[in-house]
Amino acid sequence: MYFVAFLDMNIDDFWKWTDFSSYIQFMVVFTLLAGVVTFMFIRSPYYVELLGLLALMTEAMLGVPQFYRNYRNKSTEGMR
Repeated sequence: MYFVAFLDMNIDDFWKWTDFSSYIQFMVVFTLLAGVVTFMFIRSPYYVELLGLLALMTEAMLGVPQFYRNYRNKSTEGMR
């Protein structure tokens, strides 16, 4: 029953989860898929470098929403 909600997901509403179990199901599937792909390509230096680059870029971009909000508000009030 819960798995049906995961399969019925509309791609336009990707970040609007209807319930917590759909989010958990997605994270489990994503983690397993990423783990299998990593296991298959772990000996490829290109894949390992690409994986590291994506991880670094993701971490580096974490502050962008706060910077954009401050720019839009023309203020740093409430900055964390």
